[in-house]
Amino acid sequence: MLGMLSEAGDPFALAEKISKDYREDAPELLAVLRSFYRDALLLKEGADAQLLVNRDRLADVRRTARTHDLEKLLGLMYSTDKIMRDLRRNVNLQLSVEALLVGALPKEEGIV
Repeated sequence: MLGMLSEAGDPFALAEKISKDYREDAPELLAVLRSFYRDALLLKEGADAQLLVNRDRLADVRRTARTHDLEKLLGLMYSTDKIMRDLRRNVNLQLSVEALLVGALPKEEGIV
């Protein structure tokens, strides 16, 4: 999933792909995504890279830590947890993942 995220240009197309092709794997994919945000949060707070789960994606983790503030990373972790809980209630996976991925986009300079 982390590879898909870093290579994806369109969060809506990626959300559709996840909801159609990976629906059964969604809980595991979301857990990996949550661990990625956790790793970015750890780096942001000055932790050693050896503590990271996703050391194989260190460049992506560092970029995310650099482009997202602490509040945003915590919010992304919360949103990922919420989607994982909501899956048990049969929510629309595609809409939930779309919201998460769009929310994960870093703010461009000059855009409020």
